[in-house]
Amino acid sequence: MSSIWPRDVIQKTERSADDALRGLRCILLMPFKDEFAPIAHLLRETVERVVRQCPQLSEQPPEVDRLDWANSSAVIHSELWERIARADLVFCDITGCNPNVMFEYGVYAAAKRVEHVVLIKNRADTERSPFNISPIRYFEYELTNDGLAEFVRRMEDVTLRALIGLPDPPAPNPQIALPLDISFTGNYDDPRVHTPSPSHRRVIDETLEFGSRYHYRYSWASIGKEHFRNFKLEFVGRFSNPLPNPDAWIGVGLRSQHPWAGHGHIFYLRRDGQILLCSPDDTLQAGFQDVTLRDAQGIDHNTNHEFEAMFDDTVLSVRIDDTKREFPVRDMKKVFGPGLIRFQSCSTWMAIKHITLEPL
Repeated sequence: MSSIWPRDVIQKTERSADDALRGLRCILLMPFKDEFAPIAHLLRETVERVVRQCPQLSEQPPEVDRLDWANSSAVIHSELWERIARADLVFCDITGCNPNVMFEYGVYAAAKRVEHVVLIKNRADTERSPFNISPIRYFEYELTNDGLAEFVRRMEDVTLRALIGLPDPPAPNPQIALPLDISFTGNYDDPRVHTPSPSHRRVIDETLEFGSRYHYRYSWASIGKEHFRNFKLEFVGRFSNPLPNPDAWIGVGLRSQHPWAGHGHIFYLRRDGQILLCSPDDTLQAGFQDVTLRDAQGIDHNTNHEFEAMFDDTVLSVRIDDTKREFPVRDMKKVFGPGLIRFQSCSTWMAIKHITLEPL
């Protein structure tokens, strides 16, 4: 018998393995009435357009579902709660305060972060919102050309925010106390280093080996889910089982907002020995620029490499082995606020032996 209790289904779904590669999952929660069809189709078109315009953030098309589009006669409660657990973004139309919508919204509100549940309402609806949701922000739409154009612009913004956060789903966040010293001596894992569930992870040869050789989006690890601003980082890492690809690399993203280029300052060592710094730059069409710190040269892929970074509000200093450069913050094209420290790799696993982190 399938469960009808939301908590049971949601917990079971969250514990199960997720797809290794998928697009943004979006749910449209609204009454099953024809009058809501235009808004439902407009939201679907908006989400699909935003994803198409951001290929650097998504390798897969989005899944946009409204329950009556998915054969509502076959949808049972357990399937409904599974969709809630797997959704990245929910648009909830509270026009008329439909009882089913309000109940399902309550389940979403309990299961999802506030930025992932977007309340919308027809401006022509004069019914007062229930007391419990009246303080919560919602977006109104007006069924006119000008009204819909403004509504679409706002929905594009919330969709983009959800899309940027897609590889960083909520996860247990162990307490991180600085200064931090992590070693994998004795082949003991450390939960303070977080990896996304679809990626490879094991402790072997007194290193943490992680990554995804074929799916770059999931080929990373971070220090908890903490966001850091001013710090000194040192770690020792190496290539592990790289593909025969000269573009394979290992490195780390600083103040990282997303794994993709342009959403953090990533300095890295390529398989051909070249060292680069990838920095965000909104003046360029790509949104980032690569600065060569060292030209290609022969390296031993089985050797450990030393990485060091110092980042504060005046200077970014990076070093890999004997190559070091400093970049004054005032000269940077774009600088993020606090972000993840995200160890990253491409077309290879990465094996980290030792990590130290201290505040500045």
